[in-house]
Amino acid sequence: MKVMLVMPPNWGVEMPPLGVSYIAASIQNDHHEVTVLDYNIKIWHELKEKIPLAWAMDSFEQWTEEDLYEKYLADKIDPLFQKLLNDIIRVNPEVIGFSHFMTSVHPVERICKKIRRLFPKLKIILGGPQVRDEYAEKIVRLGFCDAAVIGEGEATTREILKFWEGGEKLPRPIAGAVLRGYETGTIIKGKDRPAVEMNDLSFPDFSKFDLGQYMVRSLPFSMSRGCVKRCTFCAEAPFWKRFRVRTARSIFLELKEAKEKYGIDNFLSHDSLMNGNFEVLEELVNMIIEENLKINWHGMCRLDKRMNLDILRRMKRAGCSLISFGLESGSQKIADMMKKGVQVDDALQVIRDTHKAGIVANVFIIVGFPRENWIDFTKTMLFLYKIRNEIFLANVSDAGLMEGTPMDLRKKQFGIVENSKFAGGWHDRFYLNTIIHRKFKLWLMRKFIKSIHISENKTSLPIDTMFEFPV
Repeated sequence: MKVMLVMPPNWGVEMPPLGVSYIAASIQNDHHEVTVLDYNIKIWHELKEKIPLAWAMDSFEQWTEEDLYEKYLADKIDPLFQKLLNDIIRVNPEVIGFSHFMTSVHPVERICKKIRRLFPKLKIILGGPQVRDEYAEKIVRLGFCDAAVIGEGEATTREILKFWEGGEKLPRPIAGAVLRGYETGTIIKGKDRPAVEMNDLSFPDFSKFDLGQYMVRSLPFSMSRGCVKRCTFCAEAPFWKRFRVRTARSIFLELKEAKEKYGIDNFLSHDSLMNGNFEVLEELVNMIIEENLKINWHGMCRLDKRMNLDILRRMKRAGCSLISFGLESGSQKIADMMKKGVQVDDALQVIRDTHKAGIVANVFIIVGFPRENWIDFTKTMLFLYKIRNEIFLANVSDAGLMEGTPMDLRKKQFGIVENSKFAGGWHDRFYLNTIIHRKFKLWLMRKFIKSIHISENKTSLPIDTMFEFPV
């Protein structure tokens, strides 16, 4: 079949998207003819001078809240996204698929309505983190799409395409998907699909992207999926179901092939954590050193005390130039409520050893977590003061309530009262931690980190630029 895969706005603009690259590689194994269009980067280039802050972290609500999207973005984004209709005429695909995120809901739903009206025979697939159980059934029932993919998309998308190729009239259950039969109006939801074994996946295909369009000449890669912990605020572990890691040999061969194929030697790990499996990490590091693969790579790690000076120095020798750590709080009480599984004193040592090894360190901070008082807030400030000379950037955000997280599922336990569909729209039972309180803490923390000469959140730059640093 002729398949068009589309990356809609809003997403990062540093490098080509990893998820859609995995999907493209997967369905090409079944000999489908695949076209990939990154409309996120295309629209960003069109609008970056007119609305430079639209792709910034602080503009998140303008993409997720319908009234704000209509007020600030719709008249600029929608006309450009409609150019996709001309691309559909040009390519004439049989299937079009969208990577769907919380920040792309409104542009995607609007364009799908037009595609459905103008190209009624064109099959539409929506998949991605936004496509969860209730929403998946809703968008299929309302006719936004013919199929919704829940969870990982590689195997599910292949099965959907095989089903459509067979020309069956009635939908049959496909694991990980919601399907609709238009002749009958029948909607069938398949059972949950088992988590994909990463070593079975093809290497992501970036050949269909114009790599010169992105902010950084760099490529994403993935060592694992999921996380070894279930932090109460985070949706990573619930989405990926269980932690899986690739072999070090597979990761090494992908990096080597990508360097040779695309002429790029800078790589960003999109993992929740690169050190989820220490044996794989150490084996990869040793392999890069022994094979003399000259690359630069960076990503996120847990503040695990096993990240000692020895392994950090070897990571530096292997080309690791930056690590972003999920510190979140300098208060042990709040870290324990978050289920971080980290001792604050150990975190301090890991960050200092990272600096000593010559690797640039960033930290993520969350302010306004449920039951965080001003003593806890001050402890985080004190922690940052201690490491002010050993980190480059502190990426600060206020506590959001993300769908499917332990914090969301156990609101009562955290003392949370939700009063808005937006992730930040919550307060506690006693109104001691409201949106206003958290915004004030966010402002105060940013002022503080500026005063101690740590780089601030790059809120005026695209969402994923927290990984940038001077080289």
